[in-house]
Amino acid sequence: MTSIYTLTIFTSAFLLFLIQPMISKLLLPHLGGSPAVWNTSMMFFQVLLLLGYAYAHLSGKWLGAKKQVWLHLGLLGISLVWLPIAAKTDIGFVSVEYPISWMLVSLFLSVGFPFFVLAANAPLLQFWLSRTSHKDAQNPYFLYSASNVGSLLALLGYPFIVEPALTLHQQTLYWSFAFVAFILLIVACSQLMKRNLTVPPLSARGRSEAVAPPTNRNRIYWTALAFFPSSLLLGVTTYITTDIASIPLFWVVPLALYLLTFIMAFAKKPMLTDRSFQAQVIIIPFVIMSLAFEINFLSQVMILHLFAFFYIALGCHGLLAKSKPPASHLTEFYLWVSFGGMLGGVFNSLLAPVIFTAPIEYPLILVLSLLMRPWNAASNRTKKRERFLDIMIPMDFALFLCLAFFGFTKLVNDHPDTLEGINSWLSSLLPDGGASMMGLSIVPLLAVALFLIFFMLSTMSSERPLRFALIAASLLVVVQFAGYNNSGRIVPNAIYEERNFFGINRVLQGKETNAMMIMHGTTLHGMQSLDPQMRLNPISYYGPLKQVFAHVDKSLSNAPVAVLGLGAGSLACFGKQGQPFDFYEIDPIVASIAQNPKFFTFLKDCGPKISVIMGDGRLSLAKAMEGHYGIVIIDVFSSDAIPVHLLTREALAIYKNKLAENGLMLFNVSNRHLNLVPVMGALAKDLGVKAMYINDLSPKEKLQSPSTWVIMARDSKYFNHLDKANPEWKELNPKEPVDVWTDHYSNILQVIF
Repeated sequence: MTSIYTLTIFTSAFLLFLIQPMISKLLLPHLGGSPAVWNTSMMFFQVLLLLGYAYAHLSGKWLGAKKQVWLHLGLLGISLVWLPIAAKTDIGFVSVEYPISWMLVSLFLSVGFPFFVLAANAPLLQFWLSRTSHKDAQNPYFLYSASNVGSLLALLGYPFIVEPALTLHQQTLYWSFAFVAFILLIVACSQLMKRNLTVPPLSARGRSEAVAPPTNRNRIYWTALAFFPSSLLLGVTTYITTDIASIPLFWVVPLALYLLTFIMAFAKKPMLTDRSFQAQVIIIPFVIMSLAFEINFLSQVMILHLFAFFYIALGCHGLLAKSKPPASHLTEFYLWVSFGGMLGGVFNSLLAPVIFTAPIEYPLILVLSLLMRPWNAASNRTKKRERFLDIMIPMDFALFLCLAFFGFTKLVNDHPDTLEGINSWLSSLLPDGGASMMGLSIVPLLAVALFLIFFMLSTMSSERPLRFALIAASLLVVVQFAGYNNSGRIVPNAIYEERNFFGINRVLQGKETNAMMIMHGTTLHGMQSLDPQMRLNPISYYGPLKQVFAHVDKSLSNAPVAVLGLGAGSLACFGKQGQPFDFYEIDPIVASIAQNPKFFTFLKDCGPKISVIMGDGRLSLAKAMEGHYGIVIIDVFSSDAIPVHLLTREALAIYKNKLAENGLMLFNVSNRHLNLVPVMGALAKDLGVKAMYINDLSPKEKLQSPSTWVIMARDSKYFNHLDKANPEWKELNPKEPVDVWTDHYSNILQVIF
């Protein structure tokens, strides 16, 4: 019996996790590549998951197991109307004008009802088993592990197996077949439940007993234990991909760890849940130090953050598993767990970008999650004294930090030669300048001493969650204020920072480069030299374009130019006086920065007639007249999380349609982890155009960055002998061709370095 239930709940979760990326990809071309597409999808699915859990709880409570079976089978039958799954996009109003509303309605019409019915199955099947005379009826929670195993395999299987092997049409078709098979499994489970039904349910002692319902304190506790891992999941993913390393498909790693903690915590024999709190004491101090001093350039730091997230999530989910109620209140337990998970997603995706001007939600939730650690019951004997120390020790530590930072800063400012003298004295401690060779100086020694004090206090406070959290908060807050500058952050040379739904954009003034830069996380989006002689020279990624514009056909020299991606506006300086340049930009903060002469002056001082058109590039460009542009430049691929919808057969057909007969398409496909040149070769061949590319890996000009560009035209004669001007431009005939990317198929794994 349990094997059928395990298979059914596994299948349900597997289908649930497969449908989310499938339907989001189906809607992506209609809304562009905005992160709002994915964030809105996540919020929609989390809300439906909560509604599914609420349905499982309330229908079981009001109808009982027998009547609930008929209701659920009826809803499953109704859901067949949605098969095969397809994106419903013609809904009576325009997606661009009301994107969020359009997407929510589209998602509901496309998969809303089947997803809702699937979402209910994890608690519902456990409820059915608990109403039987089976030996596992009093502890059906192990089925939740099977559910999360299904979710984990779907998570790993989609990007690595399903997406590379099948088109979206094939994916939805096979998913529909699997959904029908799942309904048959549900029918089998319902029949097994009816045959073994015990009413009222048996207690662990084998007789009927009334069980006290959960209290409000239980409900709040369950919600909190589910909230923190859910919020940390999004927080650590955003932090690592923004500030440490933007790696394709990285989001799979923390989400897989998140599901793994559920599997380990709710297994029949829970694994490592108690030891997770011991591991936190070792790892958390390192993570807090890295956040406080913004150490974000080492791969080891990324691993530390992942370990910290894993052990905090495992600890919270382990406490959830320990506090689970008797099976008679199982569905309500899962309802509150789902509610907490949804709150975590809503907090990070929707509230944090509005509430916080800087990305502080991750360290904030990291510190608050320490409050969920178990308290030492033995300390109740000295309750008042321990509570007093919970406040005083962190306050003393914060005061010590303030005095230390103030004193050290004053010493260095008032006596600038003192620091050099101390370093020289340290170097003299070892013969033959050995200390200098070791990099021995007062600053790292003070940092090590501070860490040892912090680590010692954290270890001593490990059984006092409030004290542990306040000590960690003290270090974060004091160090941040000690390094506070006009930008409100410790980021070196940051003169401006703003956050919105699309992320955080910073303007930095580099002292060594003598240039202004606009950064999104670790990605450079544009640069302007402060040297008056180089001020209007397009630098960073744009070296190869100088050759293109220098050899462009005379008939195109004054033709309108379309640029997808504004950045700092550098490309404007390739245009002539009065030449129309239309920049398509989706992020209003980027547009505001590029048009602010305090930061960048390309748009103000260069010659072309500039227009900045807000919205997704592909969707906005589709509205332009056919054959209007002489050149179309796609400059959105310098980041590692590429907008795939701009590199598909359908997208390139739009670009080609907007070009004059002798027009050129230029693609900046520079990337640290993906080799997009073969993708461009396959698209060029499919579109019937000629293509060339250049890998400008060793730029000769000052402040130029390595870059890779692809150029396309209807005929090679329109390249105007570009390869003769620079032999590094080569004909694009990839030796290892890849499949053509379309709105229904793409395979990032095929092009990862």
